[in-house]
Amino acid sequence: MLLRLLLAAACVSVSPVIALAGTDDVPERLQGKWVDRGEACGASGKPIVISATSVIYPDGRFSDVYFASEESLIRIREEGTNYEYVEREDLLVLHPEGFGMGSSFPMVRCPEPTGSASRRCGWLANLTPGDW
Repeated sequence: MLLRLLLAAACVSVSPVIALAGTDDVPERLQGKWVDRGEACGASGKPIVISATSVIYPDGRFSDVYFASEESLIRIREEGTNYEYVEREDLLVLHPEGFGMGSSFPMVRCPEPTGSASRRCGWLANLTPGDW
């Protein structure tokens, strides 16, 4: 009887894994390099790189993100910053203080590399030139 009570208490105390609502991978159509409008996409520019689950900044820092499809937003998990996708203009709009608050900065997509580049795991994250 005591064993059953301990087993029941253990089962009740184990919290279930709760999935966050709206936590989807960033769609492939939004993944890639993006720069501030007016900036260069080449070596002199400072692109961010968006993957399915993260944003990598020019200085090497990164943030975990998820895509809120109902709002068309890429949200950073640990803060209020988000990127709004404007489909009709193919723009990302950075809202550093949260959606609808403070300033906003439009970003444009960098063209995909031409040639023999492939989408192997992590290829977008390495911003250095060269044959790696």
